[in-house]
Amino acid sequence: MKLRQPIFYLATAFFITACGGGSSSSNSSSKEQLTDLTGQVSGISGVSYVTFNENHEETGSGIINSNNEFTFNAGDSIALYLGGAELGSAPAQRTMRLIDFFSNMPQDAASFRQSLRQPEYSRIKLQATTNGTYYSKTQESSLYRASNTMRLLIALDADKDTSNGLDLLSGDWLYKLADETADSLNLNANMFEFADSQAMLNFQNKYDISINMDVSTPLASLYDLAQIQIQANRRTGFETPEKVVEIPTTYEYDEQQRIIKQVKVVDYEKMPKISTKNIITTTVFEYDDRGNLTKEHVTTDNNNDGVIDNFVFKTMTYNDFGKLLTLTLDEGSNPESTTFRRKVSEYTYANSELQPDSITHKTDFTADGHFDVYTKNMFYYNANGTLKSVMRADSDESGATVTIYDNYAYTYNEQNLVSLEAFNPSFTGPNPDREVQGVFTYNQNSITKTTTTVEMGPAIPLNNYKSILTEEFDENGFLTKKIYSRYANDELQSTIEVPYTYDAQQRMTQCQMRIDSNADAQVDRVDEIQLTYTNDGAEKITTILNDNSTENTATYGPNARLEKEPRNDDTWEYWYEFNYSANTTNDGVRYLVHEYLYADRNNLVNNPQGCELKLPPN
Repeated sequence: MKLRQPIFYLATAFFITACGGGSSSSNSSSKEQLTDLTGQVSGISGVSYVTFNENHEETGSGIINSNNEFTFNAGDSIALYLGGAELGSAPAQRTMRLIDFFSNMPQDAASFRQSLRQPEYSRIKLQATTNGTYYSKTQESSLYRASNTMRLLIALDADKDTSNGLDLLSGDWLYKLADETADSLNLNANMFEFADSQAMLNFQNKYDISINMDVSTPLASLYDLAQIQIQANRRTGFETPEKVVEIPTTYEYDEQQRIIKQVKVVDYEKMPKISTKNIITTTVFEYDDRGNLTKEHVTTDNNNDGVIDNFVFKTMTYNDFGKLLTLTLDEGSNPESTTFRRKVSEYTYANSELQPDSITHKTDFTADGHFDVYTKNMFYYNANGTLKSVMRADSDESGATVTIYDNYAYTYNEQNLVSLEAFNPSFTGPNPDREVQGVFTYNQNSITKTTTTVEMGPAIPLNNYKSILTEEFDENGFLTKKIYSRYANDELQSTIEVPYTYDAQQRMTQCQMRIDSNADAQVDRVDEIQLTYTNDGAEKITTILNDNSTENTATYGPNARLEKEPRNDDTWEYWYEFNYSANTTNDGVRYLVHEYLYADRNNLVNNPQGCELKLPPN
């Protein structure tokens, strides 16, 4: 947006008075036209604004100054901009808060939980993709947009201290970001995937700014600036009363409302013939000042005697952008002994420490200080920063490549979208045993990946085959169908079609997997998932596997908190029944974001996997 200097008008008042003679009568009227009013947006400076009237005609523009001030006319609305990206708009008032520019922001624990859950009911894993995990579009959410916007504003703040407000004047970010838009900044992205999106990798690389921070910090800061507290009862753990062997679990939290300790007890009280002693597993978590997990230490006491019988210790370090530098994994029977296994992964980066340059894995099988095995992943990029190739190899102690056993290469179209992915794995030596090519075709509402595989060596007998996977989307970008066809030696072998259905609130309500295993145009099997919802969240998931139906229901309690959810494993189905503290925390925003992300987001009802295609390996 090209800014103009705001036009200032003097506020004037016109008074018209008429007096008449005769019997004592008087007539008076007054009309006040309010222009050039001064308002304040508390807690922010250095973003631009535009005011407009009820007809959406622009009435003024300017920059929120160091006193957080703007000018407006009575009846105007005001929109804030970061460079060319509109952040939000609201009716102009003399006193405003940043949170006012995001509509329908939750004000209590119930609506906050609902707002976290709602957008992700359209989140489906995409499979016509290159390496990596990608998801379909989720619903646009004011809460998610607010989180993404605040993450950027905090990163651009002069002193990175939100308690004294957000100062973007000092860095001239208004002008530096003049060419950015809401789309280029990806402001409507899923808040839990925003920081790792390609748009944000590009942003951090271009402006050398890190947006690395705890996932709860953006929204917690927004609510703190508005002096709004949300109270919440923290989850203290869960029980599994219907499981044959119960596993009661308890949690402890730090001041940032993150779990720092989890204690799980495998209780054999119901099955004394198996064991008369409980197994206690304790997990301790530590974080750095930006919320990155730096330690995850798991110890197991198999005899309930206070002696550690097994341990798995993970220790991580990061660069300023929140990217892993080292990951050390130690595991064994006694952390005090010298006989354990250690694996160290070391990461180096290119392009402002955002894109991996190499990952070296070193394994010491006997903890004697000497590494026995070295492997290395190497990444190469085009001049514009797109990934060119990835090689995986055995290496020596110095890091020099010994044998390349995997190679990926990528070609791009004019829109910088991957058009070809070539994969050459080796199972027997330095020469590839197989050639796999994925060709990507992009249409307005679909993506198609055509994969061909040619056997080049004797390692694994395999027919040359081709597969075609198409993912179709509606005009709003929501996934509507997956179609998969598999060929061997150019002969169609099988097809799978998966249609998706949504309700008026854009929540997925049904998906069906229709399998034609003989490619004879006859559907041999239909697997289906049905979802129903309450205002609090996903309530019921019905799974129909080849006509055998099962239902799992989640139960919500006060403040939309999850009280009971279904779980299953390979042996039986059971329930988690959650316990909550009777006391509330005033730091509910931080707590609720962590509760959803680390506890509720991937449960059975919230994140059904039944309609994900089980694709054969290349």
